[in-house]
Amino acid sequence: MKKLRWLVLAAARADDAAPVRNASGAPGSGSAVACISTSDPHLKKFVGLRCCRDRTTRQPYTIHIGHGNGGSRGLTHAAMYEPARETLRRGFLARADECGYSVATYFGPLKPETLRDGDVVISFGMNGPYAHGFARAAMELRQRPIAFINYDTEPGGLLPAEKVGMLLPRHHRRRGPGGQMTELWSYAFSHGAKAHRIKIVPPGFLERFPIPETELGPVRVFKWLGMAGRCMDRLPPDVRRRVSEAYGVRTSLDWQRTMAANHTVYLNLHKEHCKGNRPSRDLPAEYFRLSAIISAGGLVVSEPSHAIDEAALKDIVVFEPSIYDKAGGWSASTTALLADGARLRAWRDRALAAYRRRFDPVALLRRADAWNERARGDL
Repeated sequence: MKKLRWLVLAAARADDAAPVRNASGAPGSGSAVACISTSDPHLKKFVGLRCCRDRTTRQPYTIHIGHGNGGSRGLTHAAMYEPARETLRRGFLARADECGYSVATYFGPLKPETLRDGDVVISFGMNGPYAHGFARAAMELRQRPIAFINYDTEPGGLLPAEKVGMLLPRHHRRRGPGGQMTELWSYAFSHGAKAHRIKIVPPGFLERFPIPETELGPVRVFKWLGMAGRCMDRLPPDVRRRVSEAYGVRTSLDWQRTMAANHTVYLNLHKEHCKGNRPSRDLPAEYFRLSAIISAGGLVVSEPSHAIDEAALKDIVVFEPSIYDKAGGWSASTTALLADGARLRAWRDRALAAYRRRFDPVALLRRADAWNERARGDL
């Protein structure tokens, strides 16, 4: 009897670890149940995001991507979250016909009446599921097969360990009190090293307008997009006096005007480090800012970041180890690069090509297994 029980348990575990197949039997894209039936009130088989390629049996669903209508210091959430929101929207749209879903965006309170069984909701922000009516909607719809994904946008804060406890077990097998989120996503690759059960989808390459033809070097201006913090005064004097600040770059026209400047590179500094809270090498790279600048053809000199993020952005961003060395100045290699226009252009062109390839929206979503196409155990 004990042997039989062991065999049953082993078979169940093997079934969990087996490659997930779609309704046609092909590997990937979730189980047949997930693709053709999403009405199970206990959500045993519902896997959230899925790619159902069998057009004869699949049940269409909608991916809702959005956030609240708030903002900070004159910058709206729509503008702040745009790089990530557009990365997800464009990436999902690229496979919409293949996978059998549609993509919609929402701004403001999430309305339960707009959701159908089988839909997926992706909400941005530190308090994603707990703001703008999301919490109430999540509680009301827990017994419906609707997936809730929170995309965290904070550099440290609550991410990620504290939020992992809010997650529902994979495939919703546990019932009763517990989490409200199906999955937790974040924007920085380094966040994945801090807790399991997190999918990393950083803002990626987003072509919004033709890259302007500019003279890159020798560099005369270091452009800072944002409000100047205390870190500005820690820069070497020859850099600090060439810093130009630009706040409120929001629209596509704003970006075109900003990126048309000659002899200009763009600074990237950590807000948290400026406050004296954390060493720079513990902090994630600012992928939101980098997406907007690099996609528009800008060259970025950055404060050092977490090693995982520096590796992901190798040959795309210039990470300057001596960025705050007021006495000795920046490294010889960075100084020489910024003084040579031809080298700068060649470096920028290679960086842009690498960024376009590595941070393509579909490639980022595939890397994160956004469609749940890879086999994995019950987390």
